[in-house]
Amino acid sequence: ELLAALKLLMMSVLVLPLLPDRGMGPWDTLNPLRIWQLVVIVAAISFAGHFAVRLLGQARGILTTGVFGGLASSTALTLHFARLSRRTRGLDPLLAVGIILAQAMGMPRMIAVAAVASPALARHAAGPLVAMMAVGLTAALLLRLRLDTSRLRAPRRLGTPFRLKDTARFAVLLIVITLASAAGHRLIGDAGIYAIATIAAMGDLTAVTLSVAQLGQGGLPLDTAVRALVIAAISSVLFKSLLAFALGGRRLGLL
Repeated sequence: ELLAALKLLMMSVLVLPLLPDRGMGPWDTLNPLRIWQLVVIVAAISFAGHFAVRLLGQARGILTTGVFGGLASSTALTLHFARLSRRTRGLDPLLAVGIILAQAMGMPRMIAVAAVASPALARHAAGPLVAMMAVGLTAALLLRLRLDTSRLRAPRRLGTPFRLKDTARFAVLLIVITLASAAGHRLIGDAGIYAIATIAAMGDLTAVTLSVAQLGQGGLPLDTAVRALVIAAISSVLFKSLLAFALGGRRLGLL
């Protein structure tokens, strides 16, 4: 655990300040600083989740990590829980609740991010996004009420708080999706705002939210911008479900 803490410290304190904060690669799409920030978030959520389970117990630790992990990065949270599902049997329903909570908490994060660039868009998008959050919280509550967690105990061996190999794989996945999104934008053009939101939300929902908000400030109709945000949110939820299915297994994905 001490070694994992030192790795996380090196990733965030030593490596992060050295990376350039500018677009690079095809169409200046890849920002090394932003990509590495997401990699650090993946590691930090895994690290925090490890100790939350140890201190709070299996059930409360996983649910707490789901809520706060969703405010940071629901993709990173899904990646971590999918890996935990592969390593620990019998936790799929509880991990699914955590992932759903993370998805639901991503909606107020979108509203907050949009408010930074376009308060008017945030006000107009708040209704449908809050409604989506309510649906997610209701689904999480119903699934949680079906679980008997009285017999769940934190395993004696939790493994390492995070693995650099897993976070590196996430970084590669993010780069591939970002490049694919840029290519789609290049081919479709500005008229394909909905298609762009659908594709790009699979990689970084925060970036999509900021982009749409900036377009709203630049003259994009508010109705179009709100639809783009809702489509991006739906796309993100579906992608996380596929991610849970692919990395965590059939049962976790279906839940």
